[in-house]
Amino acid sequence: MSYIFQHICRIVISRDHIQLIRRALAEPDVVSSDTDTILGRADLWDGRYIEARLCGRPGQTALLAVVLYDFGGELQTYRNSTEYQTGFEFTHEGMEFIVGFVPEERRKRHE
Repeated sequence: MSYIFQHICRIVISRDHIQLIRRALAEPDVVSSDTDTILGRADLWDGRYIEARLCGRPGQTALLAVVLYDFGGELQTYRNSTEYQTGFEFTHEGMEFIVGFVPEERRKRHE
């Protein structure tokens, strides 16, 4: 029997980034390889971290991606999509990763 350990995390994404994601996934050249955007980051309990990124290719629409890095900053794996998603699920080296995107709430402070 093999066991799968889960990493469940959320990445908070600003409303401006959500608008950029939707535009970049619909129109070519909104994001290029020179202007890849880090949308947010989640630190995992074992020292690794996951970044949400918007990646571009010249002449194409962007890719929405999550990238898993080890504690030294080396890329371990990634998943991407050409469609808007509110998160990703993937397995890497026997571990399941569930990453959800949460819109940043803009709250007025009442003093």
